[in-house]
Amino acid sequence: MNNKFVLSLFFLVALLISIIFIDIFILPKTTINDTVVETKELLERIGDSDKYKVVGYKCKTSKGYVFHIQSIGFLAKQKNEVKLKLTLLLKNVIGLKSKNKDYSDILYSNTVYELKYFYLFVLGSLIINIIIIYFNLFIKRNSLWNFIGFNFLLILFWLIIEYSLKLQSPLFKF
Repeated sequence: MNNKFVLSLFFLVALLISIIFIDIFILPKTTINDTVVETKELLERIGDSDKYKVVGYKCKTSKGYVFHIQSIGFLAKQKNEVKLKLTLLLKNVIGLKSKNKDYSDILYSNTVYELKYFYLFVLGSLIINIIIIYFNLFIKRNSLWNFIGFNFLLILFWLIIEYSLKLQSPLFKF
């Protein structure tokens, strides 16, 4: 495998993770007023039976934002005024407030904060590998495959954690 190809691949992955990290943790957030216009129950099957239990709700706003929440107490009325806190670049909903209460703690999209240090670890590993490959520091064919395998496993582990944290929040379409 060519060192330039691996270097380019690592650089692209590091850039993607950097953009996600910077958007979520560093850039300022925007707050908008919106109205919840549609809600849908998120169901989880109980064992092998034909019974389901409600594990959360998927809400859609009039401006097209979608978020998943564990409780729907504030949405007793069909239309409800809310304030959404959004990331600047990717427009992820990371905060939710109604007139009376802050519901940011029970948003399923807020689980990304639990992975802050893992983002930094993966990014640091990629940057170190990019430096080693770029300057040809003790690179042999075997060590190149080790870098690829290690970073692939880190990214796979990251995706599994993300999926398992959002397991109760399937992305159904309205």
